[in-house]
Amino acid sequence: MISELEKYLKENRENLDTDKPDQLAIWEGIRAELDENKKLSGNNHRRFLFNWNVAAAFILILGLAYIISNLSRNLPAENTITLSSLDKSLGQREKEYQSYIQVTKQELGSNEFSNDPVIYEIQTEIMRLDTLYNQSINDLNEIGYNERIIQTIFSIYEQKIFLLKLMILETKKKKSHENKYLL
Repeated sequence: MISELEKYLKENRENLDTDKPDQLAIWEGIRAELDENKKLSGNNHRRFLFNWNVAAAFILILGLAYIISNLSRNLPAENTITLSSLDKSLGQREKEYQSYIQVTKQELGSNEFSNDPVIYEIQTEIMRLDTLYNQSINDLNEIGYNERIIQTIFSIYEQKIFLLKLMILETKKKKSHENKYLL
């Protein structure tokens, strides 16, 4: 018994034994593959652009956060405690000290004897007092009202005034010595 497959092969042998491929079918297959690759590459391109957009947005957000963080550190804090915010009389006393220091500095004027070792030492001590003042203000902001810190702040003002008066005396002494020897 001849099976149906054998029968089909015998009848269509000549059509099946060809040396020439079916060109239409091959080109249709190639076109289908190209269309599929175009779709995939288009999706890949879109995915690539989407990933870049996400990365750019992420970097932008980080940059803005960094800038805002730095700006907020440089702005004075709203909760900064000052002596006048603690007590008006303390604030008034501080203003008096500050204005007296300003007047004393103006009286001192430009320092002609900056290379003088005594004046240099006094200036160094004033800078140290400024550092102590800043530390005391920071402590006041961290701890809050503290009588010792307030006393330290006013003591710093008094020491600074004393040193400025000492500078004035030293400067006058130097000028009088110069005038004595010039005449």
